[in-house]
Amino acid sequence: MPKQIRFSSINNENIAYVVTDTLNFDRSNDFSDKAFQYDTYKDGLTHHSPQYKVYDALDFLLSLCSYLKDNSNDRGIINGLFHRTSKRKIIFSKKVMYKKEKIQYYSVDLQKISSSDKVRYDKRYHEIFDFHNGKFKSMYLILCTEHSYYGILNKLFMAYEMRRTMQENNIDIFSINADFESIGSLLSYTRESIRFIFNALEILDFHYQAYKYDSNATSGTECLLGNYENVRKAELKQAA
Repeated sequence: MPKQIRFSSINNENIAYVVTDTLNFDRSNDFSDKAFQYDTYKDGLTHHSPQYKVYDALDFLLSLCSYLKDNSNDRGIINGLFHRTSKRKIIFSKKVMYKKEKIQYYSVDLQKISSSDKVRYDKRYHEIFDFHNGKFKSMYLILCTEHSYYGILNKLFMAYEMRRTMQENNIDIFSINADFESIGSLLSYTRESIRFIFNALEILDFHYQAYKYDSNATSGTECLLGNYENVRKAELKQAA
């Protein structure tokens, strides 16, 4: 797996992108811990500026998809680029519903809903408000509260995983597409841009799965052949 990849923007010949497998704790980079851009001034992939945070998620994702299409051996760099959200947490967030008659609190971490006053000051719990209605936007806001450290890239990936989990579990299918626009407005993207972003994230997820299976096949084969050789040597030694 490469330590770093660089690739050109498909929409802006003045910039290029970097993805690294090393965490960067630059607090000003609210896009990703591992993705950056830099100026090239139409000079290929040559650095003409320091690296700085990515500003256009759609261009970054489309450019990364384009790069991996012709450089599939580098797909391992995706491992760790995205933080994955537990499917159980996604499904739980759907159950958080406001009830006018009583004050309630929820904990995504514990996956519990409580009306006990004892949890009011428990930092694991948050109060349920009237906008918590079990819809896609409500679920998204709940999970964003749980993962407040996520940058824009991982918030987009979380929304993509929510959509996929809801589809796989037949949860409120008809509201998914209707909420594209509201999710887009929360992250300053149009409905159409969110569609392209989700499609790009799906393709990158395919690349990750392919890398994972290829890695498993390689390590599995090494283990299989190693075990076979040990057994064969033992049998030959015993026969002698």
